[in-house]
Order: sequence, then structure tokens, then C-alpha cells
Amino acid sequence: MAPAQARQCTVSANVDREGSACFDLRLVQPGVFNRACVVASVGTSSTFTEFALRVDSETPWRGFLFGAELGRQSKELLRTCGYVDLCTHTVCHASGKLSRLWGSGSWRLAADWSLRDLDARHPHPSVLLQQERLRSLKTSLNACLSWRSLQVTTEVAGPPGDVTFCKAQAVVDVVEALPALPWPKKEEGEQGWQLHLAGVLGLLLPVGKSCAQDRFHLGGAAGPWSLKGFADHGAEPRARRTLETVQSTPARGEATRYEISRTRRTPERNSEEHNALGGEVMATLFLGASKPLKMPSLEGLRLMAFTNLGVLQPSLLPRRGGASEMLRASLGCGFVLPLGPGQLELTFAQPMRWAAFDVRQKWQFGLRLQVIG
Repeated sequence: MAPAQARQCTVSANVDREGSACFDLRLVQPGVFNRACVVASVGTSSTFTEFALRVDSETPWRGFLFGAELGRQSKELLRTCGYVDLCTHTVCHASGKLSRLWGSGSWRLAADWSLRDLDARHPHPSVLLQQERLRSLKTSLNACLSWRSLQVTTEVAGPPGDVTFCKAQAVVDVVEALPALPWPKKEEGEQGWQLHLAGVLGLLLPVGKSCAQDRFHLGGAAGPWSLKGFADHGAEPRARRTLETVQSTPARGEATRYEISRTRRTPERNSEEHNALGGEVMATLFLGASKPLKMPSLEGLRLMAFTNLGVLQPSLLPRRGGASEMLRASLGCGFVLPLGPGQLELTFAQPMRWAAFDVRQKWQFGLRLQVIG
């Protein structure tokens, strides 16, 4: 039997990448209904607000663990997407370990009910954003299989919700020690160079037009869809926002006329005048090498050099230029500190290939989680 958890109350505060303070509160109460653990969390920052209440079984029943979650989140994507994403969701899930024949691994099944809203707060959204569904109800089944360094996730959505699609994603994250070089000689117990390889493949097959919340997005410092050197949602196809409509003063006896004038174009505002709406096909590749630094105060700190590639297509339909036109690439270096199931990264990345109106961000700080079977 797994050891019982203790009651916990965790409060954390720091500065997010937008330069504003973010705050997180997490409460854990074990022993509810004898075998359940209740977790309540509240998080807020300059662009994100979330509340979640989760109930998980503490001990397995016939090898299975069960749980449920109720949450509400609001994510501001005004800079890159031009809207605020609001979501209320309920998730019921069951999980367990794979049999010994499969080795170390786990599985998870979940049923999701989500009510999503898009709040287009920009006064002149793009035509594509105006055509997006502002409110949608998603009911879906999710299956996740983790085995060694591979994680495969599938999702099928359909009635009674009003969105229908099939979605699949595969994530691989491998860290391997490189063979020792004959020179310079290492001290006994000293770690050498490591190879870091991570990749993501994603495909969305909608029935009709897909919703922005269901599509893949590319960019940012952390997460499975990250692409270093680019801001969150900053490395994907974009649609120019609509032109301003200015009412002119009619002459006597004439009907009211409306004139169209373009917003002023400046290099600083080019990216902000476009809405990023994601894509249905996505692939990323991260390749890096790291070497440990001798710093007793920060044990495990490593120096890393890397390259990052990413492709995001609006749909499976062929486009002029193909995938080569959508390819983004960056080179960079930084510091990596192992932290629990992931690693904390402070990196500088120089975009080497980008598209017009991409939102680039060279200095980034984030937590990249690894796949643990």
C-alpha cells in the first residue's frame, strides 16, 4: 500500500515572462472519504488565471486509480491571437500501470466535458477570427499511453458536444550519455556530455471546420509545442486584422458613406496586427548537447547548446511552398538545471528561419517536462 499523503498548503510567487507577478496557491487534503485526496489550486498571472478542484484515489483498486477534476481557466492571447480563451471543464479519469510484458509504462483514460468561449477583444479582428465559433461544447474521450521515453495521446470528440474531430499526438524525449573522450581526462564520478533529443508529431482531423482551441500551436520556451526563439503562439500562420472603418460626414442630400483606411504600419506593430489561429498538422524537433558545470551551490547545472525546428500547417490540404515555407528554425545555448520530472532552462536562441510577422523572443525562461513512463 502506498504511504498516505500529508496535508499540504503551498504558496508560491514569482515574475512571469511578461514582467508581471504571478501567484499560485495549492491545498492538499488527504484522507477524505477514507481513500480519496482532494487538491484545490488557484493560479493567476498577467495572462493566465486558473482554478481547479481535483479528487484522486489514494490507493489503487484492483490496480486502477480513479479521479475527477473541475476547473475554470482564462488565458489572454491578445498579443499573438487577438482573443481571450475561456474554458470550464470537467474531467473523469482512470489510470494504471502497464503489464510486466511491456516493461515500465502507464496508461490513462479520461472523459472530458468542456464549455469554451472565444472573446475577441481587439476592435478589428481578422476575417478568419470573425469566422471562428465563439462558443463551443466539447465532449471527448482521451487515451494516453506512456512507455519509456515515448508518450502517445489520442482524443475523439463527438455528440452530445457540437464539435467532432479525431486528434493524435506523439511525444518522444530522450537523454543519453555520450561516449567519453580520451582527452581531457575526467575525474572519478564526474559526468560527461549528454545528448538531448525531443520531438512531437501532431495531427487533427476535424469534421467540418475545426475550433481554435482544438488546433495545435507553436512557440514558447516550455511545453510540448515549444519552439525556442519564438514567443507563445508566435511561430504559426497568421491572418491580418481587418481594416479600420471610419464614418465620413455626408453631404447634404447624400446617404452616409463609409470609408476604409488601413491601420498605420510600423515594424513594431506588424506582428501585433495579425491573429495566430493555429494549425491542424504540427511537427517539432529539439536536438542539443550539454556538459555539467562545477558549481556546488547549483548541483546538476549544465551548459547546453541546441537547435530547434518546427513546422505548423493550417490543414492537410496542399499549400503553395509546402512544408518548407512553414519551417521555423533556431540555434542557441543556455543553462539547464534538473528539477523533478523535468528541467529548468534559461536560454538564448537566435531564430535562423522564420516567416513574416512571427513574434520572436530570444531570451526565454521556462520549465520543460520530460516524459516519464
